[in-house]
Amino acid sequence: MQMKRLSLIIISTLTFLTASAQQGVLHLQPDTSNGNHSSYISDDGSVCNNCWIIGAGLGTVSAVPVLSRSYFQFNLSLLPNGAAIDSAFLNLFHEPTVLQNTQGGSNDVMLTRVSTAWNMASINFLNQPAWSADSINLGPSFTPTDDKVHIDVKNSVQFWSLNPSLNFGWSVYARTEIGPIYRFQHWAGFSNSDTTRHPSLDIYYTLTAGTNSISKIKYELRNLGESIVIDGADEIIEVAVMNVCGQQALQQIINSSDKINISIIGLPVGLYVAQIKEKNGAMQSLKFIKQ
Repeated sequence: MQMKRLSLIIISTLTFLTASAQQGVLHLQPDTSNGNHSSYISDDGSVCNNCWIIGAGLGTVSAVPVLSRSYFQFNLSLLPNGAAIDSAFLNLFHEPTVLQNTQGGSNDVMLTRVSTAWNMASINFLNQPAWSADSINLGPSFTPTDDKVHIDVKNSVQFWSLNPSLNFGWSVYARTEIGPIYRFQHWAGFSNSDTTRHPSLDIYYTLTAGTNSISKIKYELRNLGESIVIDGADEIIEVAVMNVCGQQALQQIINSSDKINISIIGLPVGLYVAQIKEKNGAMQSLKFIKQ
């Protein structure tokens, strides 16, 4: 029996540093919904989209040598446009049924920012997207159950913050793709049944006045008990409701140009933050209490 798949998105309550700057934290550990996706491809023509694993290296299929690579992409729509990235860390967790293999020698793998678009419906080993020069050597695995955590990916995330339309994710491939087989590393993918092993991304950022990062509109939130109402929704495209632990309780995509009415009937009693995102990427946080 598979575990129910959950998409974990956490935004910390913004802390005011000065009148002109705010800090925030975005934690992503999603499933394959809402634009998070991956492809595991091999030079034998096989493709596994939204696979339960991601990874790269040289192995065999039915005793035939096979070279594999992976592509994966996080949806960063909740990251304010133009946010200054203080730090960003990627975490990849091993898949217990596909252990790291160094039988053929060192299994170093590379992580590289992808620079052109790719589509799960058409990607294969012969039509892969282009890669940027933004690469990181993740190194070899030292045990069969090695995780790769706290990978510094600030450069990639800062680039995507400034260029949201160019977020094409990362590629993972073996540092040396010729030579002995049985050299590969694999980790749990977005569709893995163990949601605690899904790839995760932690982004620490600062919003500065004078950019589009901090909303210049003053919104008012009315708490009606069973729902919250935000008037003047012309510029709002999304509202995420967070609890005091920073966990997302509700999310609503906005299509109205009048007012926003969000039901909070199912929420436990407590303090919440409505995180508003505008069309230009600007953000604003409004607190309310569910009684």
